[in-house]
Formats: sequence, C-alpha cells, structure tokens
Amino acid sequence: MNQDNHCSQAGYPLTLSQLEIYFDQAKDPSSTAYNTGGYARIFRSMDVEAMQKAIHLVADQHDVFHLAFEEVGEQIIQTYKYTPAKIKYLEFDQHKHPLAAARTWVEEQFKRIFDLSKNGLYSTHILKIAEDEYWLVLYAHHLILDGLSYSIWTENIFDYYISQTKGEDLNLEQSQPQFNDLAQKSYKYPETKSFTRSADFWNNKFDDVFEPVIKPRYPKKAGEASTCMVSQEISPEYYKQLVTFSESFGFTIHQLFIGALYGYFLGVNCNRTIPICLPFHNRTGSAKNAIGCFASVSPLVLNIEPEMTFRQLMDDVSSGLKAISRHTKYPMSKVIQGMRSTQPYVNNLFDINFNYYKASFNIGEGEFESETHSLRTGHQPPFKFHLCEFKHKQEIQIECQTGYFNDSDAKAILERIQLIIEQVVANPNIQLADLELTTEKDLASYARLNQRTEPHQITNPSIVELYEQQTTSMPDANALVFAEQSLSFQQLDHKANQLANKLRSLGANKGSIIGLCVERSLEMLIGLMGILKAGAAYLPLDPKAPAERIKYIIENANLDTVVTSHKCSLLLPDQVSKLVQLDEAMSEKWLSKFSTSAPEKNISNSDTAYVIYTSGSTGYPKGVEVSHENLAHLTSAMHTMLTKNGLSGNCRWAWNAPLYFDASVQAITQLALGAELHLISDEHRVDPSKLTTYLHEHCIDVLDTTPTMLEVLLPEAKKHHHLLPNLLIGGEAINPNLWQEINKHTEQSGRFALNVYGPTECTVNSSWANLKISDKPTIGHSLPGTQLFVINESLQPLPVGIIGELVIAGPGVAKGYLNNTALTEKAFINHLQLGRIYRSGDLVSLGEDGKLEYIGRRDFQVKLRGNRIELEEIENVLCRHEFIMDAAIVIKDDQIQAIVVAEKVSEEELNRHIKSQLPDYMHISHYVFIDAMPITANGKKDRAALAKIDSQQGVESYLAPTSNVETQIQQIWSNLLQKEQISIGANFFEIGGHSLLAIRVASACRDLFKVEVKLSEFIEAPTIRSLAEKISYVIDRQEAVYKVIDSSLVLKNNKRIIL
Repeated sequence: MNQDNHCSQAGYPLTLSQLEIYFDQAKDPSSTAYNTGGYARIFRSMDVEAMQKAIHLVADQHDVFHLAFEEVGEQIIQTYKYTPAKIKYLEFDQHKHPLAAARTWVEEQFKRIFDLSKNGLYSTHILKIAEDEYWLVLYAHHLILDGLSYSIWTENIFDYYISQTKGEDLNLEQSQPQFNDLAQKSYKYPETKSFTRSADFWNNKFDDVFEPVIKPRYPKKAGEASTCMVSQEISPEYYKQLVTFSESFGFTIHQLFIGALYGYFLGVNCNRTIPICLPFHNRTGSAKNAIGCFASVSPLVLNIEPEMTFRQLMDDVSSGLKAISRHTKYPMSKVIQGMRSTQPYVNNLFDINFNYYKASFNIGEGEFESETHSLRTGHQPPFKFHLCEFKHKQEIQIECQTGYFNDSDAKAILERIQLIIEQVVANPNIQLADLELTTEKDLASYARLNQRTEPHQITNPSIVELYEQQTTSMPDANALVFAEQSLSFQQLDHKANQLANKLRSLGANKGSIIGLCVERSLEMLIGLMGILKAGAAYLPLDPKAPAERIKYIIENANLDTVVTSHKCSLLLPDQVSKLVQLDEAMSEKWLSKFSTSAPEKNISNSDTAYVIYTSGSTGYPKGVEVSHENLAHLTSAMHTMLTKNGLSGNCRWAWNAPLYFDASVQAITQLALGAELHLISDEHRVDPSKLTTYLHEHCIDVLDTTPTMLEVLLPEAKKHHHLLPNLLIGGEAINPNLWQEINKHTEQSGRFALNVYGPTECTVNSSWANLKISDKPTIGHSLPGTQLFVINESLQPLPVGIIGELVIAGPGVAKGYLNNTALTEKAFINHLQLGRIYRSGDLVSLGEDGKLEYIGRRDFQVKLRGNRIELEEIENVLCRHEFIMDAAIVIKDDQIQAIVVAEKVSEEELNRHIKSQLPDYMHISHYVFIDAMPITANGKKDRAALAKIDSQQGVESYLAPTSNVETQIQQIWSNLLQKEQISIGANFFEIGGHSLLAIRVASACRDLFKVEVKLSEFIEAPTIRSLAEKISYVIDRQEAVYKVIDSSLVLKNNKRIIL
C-alpha cells in the first residue's frame, strides 16, 4: 500500500456533516449515539487468516480508518496517521448459550466510547459461534463513516475474502476513492450559489415559530436505558400488496408509511406543521462506492389540515421530498442559529425521524448463506421509525427515547400505524380527520374506564321526594347541625314547606329560578329546600362577592325573587323586586300564616333543580343549569360509589364547600339519603386547628375538601393526634407528594380517601379514584352510569397514553348555560358515536388500566416564545420533588416563574430536577418561595393572588463578576456576542451563543489563561461562573505545582494542564 496517496498529517477541515456530528457529540462526550456498524453471520466454516487479511486490505485502502479529530485554535481538524487494523478473534462455541452470549457481547462492545483524538476510530472482530457459524462484527464512529459506508465496508471485506479463498487476483493496484479527495468540494460549498439558495429555502421553511411535536412524559431514572426499540414483521404477501397499492397511485412504499406517520401525529397532536426528518446519502459519481461520512439529515416540513384526504397528503409528501432533495447538504445548525434571535430555546428542528432501510448487502452470494444485522447509529431523537427490507423479510421498527415513550407505548404506536395503513388502503380518499386511531387494546382500556356498573336504582327521581322519605322514616333525627344549633328532618321540612308556600304565593312555580343569598347558617338549608319544594330552581349568590358580579348574575338570570337575610339584602341591586328574608326563620312566628304542609308537587325530570355560576373565559361568569334528572343521577351514583368503599347507612357528613361551589351539592344528595349534615362555619373553615378538632369531637364520617385545604389539615391533624374522617377530595389536582401523604394518613386511620373529579356542567362528579389503589395521582374511572372519552380536535377518541380533551356523556351532563345558547352549543355537542357530550376543556390521558391521568386545563396553556406550554405540567413536575409541598407557575415578562411552598431546597437542585424531565423551553427562570399557598373561599389555589406576588423575590437578575477570571471571561463573551453586561449566571446558548462561537470561547480561554478548555466541558456548563470555576481550579493547581518543583524546572509559557 502506498501511504503517500493519503492525506497530509497536518490535517484538514471537517465537512459540514461532520461538524454537525462533532458538536452534538461534544454535548455528551460519554454518549455512544454516534457509534455505527453491525455484524454479518456466515453459516459455514471460515478461513480466519484470510478474513483478517481482507480486513487489513480494506482498512489500508481508505483514509477514513486512520483519522483523528483535534481542536486547534478556533478550528476543529481531522488528521491522518496510518494505524494498522485492529482485529480481535474470539471463540464463543464453548459457551453454554453461544448465540445469546455473542449477542450480549456485541451489544456491550457497541457501547464503547471512542476517543476522538486517537487515530483509528473503528474496531473489527471475528467471532466463532460454532464450527459452521462465524460472525464478522464491524463498528466505528459516525464521524468516519455513515450507514451506507458500513454496507460498502462489509461488502469490500467479503469480496477480498472470497477472492482469497478461491485463489483469485486481489486487484490491489486499483485505487479506491478517498474521503479527503471527495470532501474537497464540500469545503467550498458555503461559498456557492447553491448554498445561498438552500439557506433561503430552509429559512423560509422555518420562518414561522417552530413547535415540538412530541413532549417528554417520563422522568429520567438512573441506570435506565435511554432508548427502547420494538419491531413488527410484515408478511411478504401483505407487503407486496402495499407496494402495489402505492405504485398504483404514483408513490412509493416508504412514502406510504411517511404519510401514515403524518396522519398519526396529526391525530394525536394539535400541531398542523409537522417536520419529519429523513436521511440523505449525498453521493454522486465516484462517491457512490466510497467509505466516509457523506450522509446528512433534512426535515420534510408539511402543513397539513384534518380536512385533507390521504391522497392529497400523499401528493404533498411526494412534492415535498422532491423539493428538499436539492437542499440536503445545508446544515440544520445554521437554520437553528438564525431562529435563535426569536426562539432562544430552539435546539432541534424535528423530533420525528423516518428511515427507509434496504439491506441489499451482497456478501457471499452463491458461496455461502449469510445474514446481516445493523446496529443503530446517529443522534437519537424522541421518535424514530424504520421501514426495513431485509433479505428474507420486511418489518417496521420504532426506536425512541424512554423519556418520551416506553416499550408499551412504542408497540401500541406500531399497531396504530398499521391500523391507519389498513384504512387508507380501503379508502385512499379518507379525510385525515376520520382516521380511527384506537386499536382493540385501546378500546379495552376504554371499557375499563367506563365500567358498566349501573348506579343504585332510586325509584323517586326527585331529590325532594327522597328527602321527604327520610322525614317520614326518621322525623326526629338531625338533618343539619351548625355551631350549637340543629334542625331535625321534621323541623327542616316544616320550615321549608312554609317557605315553599310563601314562594308559590309570589308566583314561583315550575321553571322559576330563585336566588339564594345568605350566609352559612341553618337558614341557608331552609332556603334551599324551600325553593326546591316550591318547584323552582335555586341559584346561590355569594354575599362576599363583588357587587358588580352579583348584579351581573341577577341580570343575566333575570332574577326577580331572592331568598336572603336583612344583612345580605343590602348587597342586592334594586331590580330584585321580591325579597323573602330568613332572619326569623327559627321563630314560630315566621311565615306562620303559611302551611307547614308541602305544596302540590309538579316536578319533572327535565326541570331545572339549580343554577350555579362559574368563571367564564370572557371575564363574565356563566350559569350552569342542572336538571332534577342530573341531580337524581348524582345521588344514585354517589350512593353506589360510597357503598362500594364501605360507607353505608346514615353518616355524619361535614358540609365544607360554599353553597355557590358545586361540591356543596354532594351534601344535599346525602341529606336526601338520610345523612346528618354538619355545616362547617367560616370560622372553622379558615382555621385548620379548629376544623380538625371539630371533626374529631363530632365523630364526622366524611369530609369534602380540596387538595389545597388538605395540605394544611394533614399536619394539623398530626400535631393534635387526630385522625381525619373519610375524605372526598375534589376541585383541583392532587400533586404527587400530597397523594402520598394522604395515603400515609388513611393507612393509619383505616379510612378511605376518594379523589373525585367533575365539572359543574356534569353535575359535580364524573369520575372517582380510591387513592389507596394507585401510587400516583389519577382521577380514576367513570362514575357509575357516566361515560368518559379522550378526544382530539377532530372529536375522534384518542388511544391510550395520548393527551387530549376529556369529554363526558351520560345522565350527569347538564342542560346547558342559562340564557347563553351560543356557548351551550359550543360546549354541549351531539357526537355521532358518543351521543350528547360535554367538552370539559380538561386535558387528560388514558392509561392501559382504564384510569385517567389529569394533565391540566386547556385554558392554562400558554404560548411562550412560540412554544405551547402547559403550566400545570410544570407544576406537576415540580411537585414530584420530595421537598416541594406545593407549586404554582405564572408567566411574567415572558419568563416562567415558579411560586413554591417547600422545605429547605436550593434553586440549583430544583433546576436540576426540572431539566431532567422537561425540555429547555419549559425551564424556570425565577423561583419565589412562600410559606403557604394563597387559597380562594372554595379552597382552591388563588391564581389572582399568585399573579400579584412580588416577582423580585428570589429573582436572579444581573450578576456581576466577582473575580478577575470572571471579568476576563465576561469580556470574551461580550466581544463574541456583541452584548454588554452579561450576567455570570447566564447560559451562553440562551443568549445568542452557538457551537461555532463556543469553539471561539474555548480557544480564547486557552490563549488567555494557558489552560486547556475542552469544547465538551464548556458545553456541559455554559455559564461564566461555571467556566471561571474550572479555570480558577486549574490555575490554583498550577501555582501549587510551581511551589514544590525546583526553580530550575520552570514550565514553559505554553505548558498546559488539561481540565
């Protein structure tokens, strides 16, 4: 071999493709993502000596096998130094399970970390499995060869091997194309018109804000594999059918699968612009058979709409691939750099990869039987789909990051892609919105979610009649206890009847809506039951609400009658013409001229039972109309749910929720079933000590509460050695730490805790979960008789594990919004398959076990720097930290701010926790630590109060340098970034820095401080403070060395110590 034909040892630049790989590798030097290769199985005996010679011959003929990479000044160069082939011969035939042992060994070898500064970034192995089976194992770093090069490398080795074994001329005089020679053209590429045209093409493609398609779902675990892979073989007959189908419409088999991927990700994601990345060989002429790193990846970016047909989508796929084929050499890192001015957190332009792998290795053809296996290479995106055509089979594979998908997720996606393929083959003109995404396994999970348990059958649909049954059967039993007072069922019934007759005299009847504005008291329940017994619907008004809100509700509901007290009546506007005061309700003289017997009943199922106003996105509250049928269903379903959890017969029920909060309706249903209600006073509701004492002293069986209120009750109960009663928890999400704390308490108390979920529009509760049954937060299964579904924007049910909007069907779905037809038609819709449903606006995902995980509100979605962010998702991740008791996220000045209630924990620790589980654009800028979370009157987080918290608490604004080293580094950054006053805590890559500038930073620091600063180390900790700490440490170490060495052994000025 004439080594003079190879490149100079002085070195030469990297190609654009190589630079992309080098920078990515520098981000994680210990990563094996860029190892490439595989192995060939030969089913016959092998002449090992001839194979070793063949390996040597191929390595000697190609310069890439002798390259190394160095950082020199502001450049990265590749240097050539002849390095003899590295060959190992290993025998596995003596192992008990030789095949399994060999596979394990190969996988471990593939995880080897290459030192890029050493020549010869490859390795070869010959494995003896049996007398008639040998393996040739080849792997290398992607910087020296790409996937196609591995095929060429393997074929060349076997060509020489077979020629030797047959005694043929090896034809060594024929020169092979060298990577350095072929790469020369690529060095001039940035100066060409083609480069300029490609720059314009890609910048136009990404002129809109880029939004990731896939988000992380699972926290990273130490020691866990970073990727998983699943595969599914396709029968030869069906594969041929798909090829024929594709060709009949003018596209290819791999384009068919690309289209199926677009259909799937459109269905499970709200993005309309979806990039799917594809590999391109970038080889023409003599480069077609060269060994080296020529390949690049480019995204196919399509704007798709649900109304498109699959045929239209395929036309876009075909034309899109043709368009990008002219621009595949342009580096995506340059596109990212251009986007950083408006989207500083953009690091990737795609999270979905597609690879069409055609294994057409020509080894041993006609000489011996063989089988080839490729080992994956390249940076691992969240999701990678492979369509593989092997010699004797075809299969589809999914390879993905475990932070995004697990094995079960990946297998399910394979099934869904095949389901889409079946649908489009049956109907190529199917609209994308009509593609079904749920497989049989998904439907089985929906069946578990919507358990067919029928609610307890209550013969009388009216809650009034149920209540009257209790009055007849136990007239002297307590119906309501408040402070030191109580009302028996009979006393309550007599007072309510008198009020009902009074209201009838004022014109109240079937279809009337009557306001109820009174403070917590015995009179409050008298007013409520009196309105219901008059055949009217009650509408609670909060006497503590702003006057404008009360006025709006009264006007919107057209109220002319309000049951109230003298004190509360002063808060009402003048348009209320009829007031009935309850102040003297407990006296015998009150309404004495009205009968204590019930007025004639004329209540039907469809009549409105109550109207509760909830917050509206327009800034005005909206009134939800709930019918007697809805209320009867809730009563029945709660009876079934509570009985299933061991609570049957009469009980003492702590009525904690305010009347204007729909959770209060739970207490009314239990009164109708004979419960003794204990109305908790405002004094006790705001004092955890008094409340826990009351619950304990009055032997309360059930408390309805919110998670935020429970956070202060649990430590108080522990302090006083009290055990809380059975718990119905609702109104907001329970964070993971609180979930565990509640479980600890109920294990000690022997009582249950149920997480109940439901919007006001679906009559309080739609689902429930026993906390003991799950180790993480869930809103569980449907309430008996209720049906729940997770849908996409096209109203199609979504598969397991996909986040979508929760819709609710069944007898709990309310009538609609009072006097607001437009809003009712928007939220309450008739679905072709599911019937009448309510769109909750809540984001959830369905688990395989049929339980729902609550993600957050759609209205808590914000767009920040072009990225759609779920604020509650960040809150949930924060609350997974063991020292976080509660958290809230607010956006201020386009920054994510966390307000946390925590034990002793540093911001650095919280940042590490967040960065391990969320993408860059969801990282927190500022933390504010508070002692307790502000809560509203109904026990939820007070979002309005949170927004007003001083954002300067805990804010790390500009931090000035504190040392000479920091000052000098700051100056380097300022010069390169053209920015003044850069904080020493600022992240280089978030303030305009990129990989090429990072090289210049490292080079400038080497020259200034005479300290070796590796690019990988700077990328790992890219702040002035971190970099200064590393440099200062080495400088201090140098000075210590100077003190102990002989003065005659002075280090030269250019002596460096590597960090």
